[in-house]
Amino acid sequence: MHMDVLTHATLKDDTFTMHVVLMWIVNDLSAYRMTSGWSIVGVMGCPVCMEDTRAFYLQNSKKAYYFDYHRQFLLMEHPYRRNKKSFTKNRILRKVARP
Repeated sequence: MHMDVLTHATLKDDTFTMHVVLMWIVNDLSAYRMTSGWSIVGVMGCPVCMEDTRAFYLQNSKKAYYFDYHRQFLLMEHPYRRNKKSFTKNRILRKVARP
């Protein structure tokens, strides 16, 4: 998202056009959805992973389960980083089909 904004420079008492870009919204996912148009709910709800996400569906539910996928963001030395068995509980990882 970029735009031109008419700006007033007080020191020179002049106006100029400033080219501005909104690059990141870190702390507010609702605002991220409004500015980027990316859905933050459902199957592709992770704004970092986007379309390359893997998720589980909870049994007897249509809710996507992303918990195990986020281990990749832990530090390499973290004890949970490679502990796949405790998190997947013998589930098969698969890509979630698009609706």
